[in-house]
Amino acid sequence: MTPKQIHNRNVAARLMENFKKRGILSAYCETKEDALSAIAKKALDRQIGARGLRAIMERVMTKIMFQIPSDLTIKKVIITPECILGGEPTILRDANHPRQALI
Repeated sequence: MTPKQIHNRNVAARLMENFKKRGILSAYCETKEDALSAIAKKALDRQIGARGLRAIMERVMTKIMFQIPSDLTIKKVIITPECILGGEPTILRDANHPRQALI
C-alpha cells in the first residue's frame, strides 16, 4: 500500500467520523474517489496532519451538516472534487419518500 493510499483511507475515515458526530449518517453519503484524492492532495500540499484533515472536511461539511438533519427530503449527499476545491456538494432529494426524523 502506498503512502497516498494510506492517506486516502485516513481521509475517508475522518469524513465518516465527521458524519457520525453530526448525526447525519441517516442520509446516505457518497464520496467520490477523486474527492478523497483532492482532500489528500490539499493536506499534503499544506503539510498538515489529522487536525488539518479535519479542518478541510469541516469547511466542506459546515453548511450541509446543519441542513441535512432539518431537511428530511435529502436522501444522498455526494462529495466531489469540486466541493473540496470550494464548490457545493451534490444533494439528491426525494420529497415523496422523506427520511424518518432522528429524534
